[in-house]
This record gives sequence, structure tokens and C-alpha cells, in this order.
Amino acid sequence: MEAKIKEIKLPDYKKIAGQTQRKKVEVTKEEIEKLRLGKEQGEKERARQEIIENIVKETDLEISEILIQEEQKRIMERLKQQVPQILQISFEDYLNKLNKTEKELLDSFLPEAEKRLKIFLVLKEIQQKENITVFEAEIEDEMNKALKQTPGKEENKNIDLDKLRSYIKETLKNEKTFQFLESFIQ
Repeated sequence: MEAKIKEIKLPDYKKIAGQTQRKKVEVTKEEIEKLRLGKEQGEKERARQEIIENIVKETDLEISEILIQEEQKRIMERLKQQVPQILQISFEDYLNKLNKTEKELLDSFLPEAEKRLKIFLVLKEIQQKENITVFEAEIEDEMNKALKQTPGKEENKNIDLDKLRSYIKETLKNEKTFQFLESFIQ
């Protein structure tokens, strides 16, 4: 059975289109600056990634299987925490959607685990070789900034300050290391 379409009677679409007005688009200096800063940050990250990947590629480095397996487990544990928070589904449902077992997913993390460890070890070696250090005042300053960003003081009671200190120290050392490496960009 063939469906028939009734005749379509269009209005004066040219007139209707002609009555539409374009609004003038204006871009503020702040928007331009925000865009420029975003592009600069993206380029900075790209250059840093290229630098470290090229150094890792040229580095003679062997990593024990135990370290690699531990890093794979860390990646898996982080994913297990993030999936329910971000995707609002259970980790089991996530595995079902991927059509993978937990072991298959864990095994798929091998290249990423190796890459992360190599980067970590290369950065540590450069920091040691170049005597890159972080001062206590820098750590304290960043800790204060981080704690001020936590909305309520009640949440600050749940923060492990030793872990926060360690994380900030490593982040600052890595930042200084990348700044050192960037100084060689021509």
C-alpha cells in the first residue's frame, strides 16, 4: 500500500526569510584573552608531551613486571572509583557495556601503565640529575590555595594532609622540571 502525500502549500518563504535579522556578534577583549590563554595552555601541554615522549623514546629503561602490574592496578582502581561518579552506572554495568571482563580491561592498561611509569622514572631521573627541588614555602603556599578551594571547612577534616603535601610537592617538582626542559625549546 502506497502512502500518498497531500500537496504541500508553502507560505512566502522568501519573505519570511527576509524578515529575519542577523544579530551583530561582538567579542569582548576578555573573551579573546580567554581564548588566547586556552590556546597557549593547549600548546604548552602539547609541547611538554612531545618533549617527554621523545626523551622517553631515547632513554634506555627497563621496568620490572611488578611495577607495571601495580600501575595497571592503580589505573583500574581509579577507574572503579570514577565510573559510578561520572557515568552514574556501576562498574559491572560499565564492563558489560564494554563487553569485557575485568581481567581483559586490566590487560588493556598495559601500554598506558608502561608509558606512565617511564615518564615518572624519567622525570625523577632528570630532577635528581639537575637537582630540581621544591622549597617548603612553595608547598605551604600551594596547600593553602588547595584548602581554600575546598568549599566547607568540614571537608578539610577529611583531607589527608600528608598525601596532599606529597602530591603538591611532586606536582611542583614536575612543573619545575618541565619549565627547565622548556627552556631548551628554540
